[in-house]
Amino acid sequence: PAIVMYCSAAEAESAISSLDSAAEAYGDSFRYAVIVDGEVPCEALRVHVLTGKSAGTASTFVLNADGEVVLETFGLPPLKSVRGQ
Repeated sequence: PAIVMYCSAAEAESAISSLDSAAEAYGDSFRYAVIVDGEVPCEALRVHVLTGKSAGTASTFVLNADGEVVLETFGLPPLKSVRGQ
């Protein structure tokens, strides 16, 4: 399973920090990625940082173990939604 966040270059540092905190809280049962529309301003330890654009209107996607999107949202997903993925 994975949690993927899309953001602009201006939002990247905040998004990376937020997802890094989520990685600390949710643990190693997920892969974490921030996809930045523009230049990547920083690096993260637990979060993969890539460049690209969102394919949808949501900024955050939760994927199950089969790579299927099970939740589209904005910001960090609720903990309840990622349990059991």
